[in-house]
Amino acid sequence: MSKGNLFLGFGRGSVGDVVLYHKDGEQIARARNRKPANPQTALQLLQRVVLKTSSMAYALMQDICNHSFQGYAEGTECQSRFNKLNIQRFREQLYNEINSGDAGDILGSAEANFSYNGASLVEMNPYRISDGSLKTIPVAWGASIANPCFVIQKDLGSAAPSYNDVLAALSLVSGDQLTFIGLSCDDTDESGQFNGFDYARVILQPATGDLTVPFIVDGAINDANEKNRGDFTFGVAESNGEYYLYFYPTSYSLAAGANNSLAAGAVILSRSNGSIWQRSPQQLVVRSSNVSVNGHLLNDHDVDYLGDACQSFMSDTSSLLYLNQAGGSGESGRVVVRPRLSGVSIGGTAIARSGLVSLRANTDDLTAIMSGDDGESTFTLALRAVGSSVNFKSQVFTSTSATISNIGIVKDTTYNIVLIQGNEVVDTFAQVIYEDEPESATISSCTVGGASVARGSTTDVLESYGNCTCTMADGVSGKTYTLAIRLSGTTTDYVTATFSDGTANISQMNLNAGNTYTINLLEDGVLIDTFASVHATSFG
Repeated sequence: MSKGNLFLGFGRGSVGDVVLYHKDGEQIARARNRKPANPQTALQLLQRVVLKTSSMAYALMQDICNHSFQGYAEGTECQSRFNKLNIQRFREQLYNEINSGDAGDILGSAEANFSYNGASLVEMNPYRISDGSLKTIPVAWGASIANPCFVIQKDLGSAAPSYNDVLAALSLVSGDQLTFIGLSCDDTDESGQFNGFDYARVILQPATGDLTVPFIVDGAINDANEKNRGDFTFGVAESNGEYYLYFYPTSYSLAAGANNSLAAGAVILSRSNGSIWQRSPQQLVVRSSNVSVNGHLLNDHDVDYLGDACQSFMSDTSSLLYLNQAGGSGESGRVVVRPRLSGVSIGGTAIARSGLVSLRANTDDLTAIMSGDDGESTFTLALRAVGSSVNFKSQVFTSTSATISNIGIVKDTTYNIVLIQGNEVVDTFAQVIYEDEPESATISSCTVGGASVARGSTTDVLESYGNCTCTMADGVSGKTYTLAIRLSGTTTDYVTATFSDGTANISQMNLNAGNTYTINLLEDGVLIDTFASVHATSFG
């Protein structure tokens, strides 16, 4: 670096690899390093930290996450999707601090936990672990249960629910799969890191095919399908006259101060649809950090943990270059942050970024919060049909919030929730669709060979004998309903008949002896009800 009165005056800017500026009345010239071996701006260090944090979480949960993102190939594609969604969430949490221009605020942020260089355990964060077109299974930390654990927030309607009760409560169909996720932490250490991961897959189709049997017996799934896996404890908790399914890995401790204490949970819904496996968008629910439950330590850090993490990625010979100093003139500046929707709710319920939200009503209000306002532009919250550049409905932001009242979207049309700056879409938060209440129609009665069949039962029938006649209740006008006989455990129709005036009949089913078949109701080709099973026997 040299000082002097260059060209008989003060110079600014750069000439080749020489950077010119003046300070305290003196001309300063210094060399520009165009290829720093280890760039260490705050933003570059942040990128390393959040990638490290996300990558370690994926490595811990890859048995599930490497195939839990619908539309992405198993392995590398799912890993990239996992990192993209979680790094995006970390960035959103840090936008306000970054935009403040104060690096001290950034490094002192306690809004999330981050991994340091060389860390061996995974930070406790609500990672996004799956994504897809199915609806989210609502999970909460069950602090009010005698032994705190995680619960599915849907009333099962019974203290001893059957498979049918579970299917009805969660609006699922026989054959759907639920993957229960559990993570542990060391409650004797305040570092706030996951130290264990386990999961169990439950196929909602009992081995016998009888959906009337109890779903849970002695803390385990009853009459389990042979493809189930995992060692979890299940139970039903009562609260204000409603009954909720709770779960936790059997090997995890619920006692105070344990080193393998239950720390996070989630449930992923999976459904086979032809050659495609559909998934639900799910995010880990982390044990409450606001209260101490049964002596458990609070999940937080009492140090500037992000600052520590950033420092760990620096070389010993370099100092931290705040914000945009690296390779530039040495003058610090404000980070330009792209405006984004930082929070969106519909009908008062927050929705997740990058998901598809299915609504059962179209009269709710859509409210959004925005970050990154430049103070000069006009920002608009809008609903746009996918593929359209025209706003279906919109509302200009007042300060950082905007509300579209009574969204009134058209049924079965998918809309993007977007942020518009001037005339340009600068952020797409999520998608929303208004659909009919699923699985509304049911088979109300059925006869096989003239004999009445009970729901959930398995009835013997001669292989080539008789008719199957069913009546249907609660059909919706405009839908096509089909009676379908399927070989048990498959999704292929063996023989079908279309419902007309609420009745359908299949004559001479011609079943193969020794096989069991299910009697199903399809709505527009989608399975919505499995009534019972028939077992084909031979004439001999």
